[in-house]
Amino acid sequence: MQYFYQGVWIFIGIVVGIAVNFFTQKIINWRNEKNILKNFKFEIDYNIKKIDKFIEYFRDFRDCVNGDVFNNFTKYFDLSRLVFNTTNIMLFNGLLYKYLSNENVENILVVISQFTLGWENQLNNAISQQKNNFNLDRESEHEANRIDSLITGSIPTTSLVRYYSKENTISLAIFWENFLKDHRRNLKKIQTDLEK
Repeated sequence: MQYFYQGVWIFIGIVVGIAVNFFTQKIINWRNEKNILKNFKFEIDYNIKKIDKFIEYFRDFRDCVNGDVFNNFTKYFDLSRLVFNTTNIMLFNGLLYKYLSNENVENILVVISQFTLGWENQLNNAISQQKNNFNLDRESEHEANRIDSLITGSIPTTSLVRYYSKENTISLAIFWENFLKDHRRNLKKIQTDLEK
């Protein structure tokens, strides 16, 4: 009989041990999920602020273009510096689907896919190309002035080939500014979704 009671107590001990481990793991998972969610909210807020900074850069960009001092614009759009570490963890753990609507999951996936080094290079290369065109026009205009003044001693009459277009440069700025504003709006929706 004594062995029977020992077997029952061992069995009860095993069941209690399993229950303690189960509930301990549940509490640890709950705390981890809470921390991940807090970090995710921080990332969204950080990324919104970073996008706001980029939008401000485009205001400076347009001011430089409109003031014909395009060479004074020296900002670099480091789009790939947005932070998505916790977002990726939540995506792989399935927590993204738990806390966000389907529309916002789609929005965050688009943001992640477009704030990459490739898009960063595309934007900064387009700006560099416009600056190069601006400089080519300035150089060719200066050279034409110099040649005409040497030959005729008067104001230049030479027709110049234009590489730079202020309208195209402003269109570039508007396109990218709208791109950023759309993503900012989507991140704000996600932020609102998380506050509920």
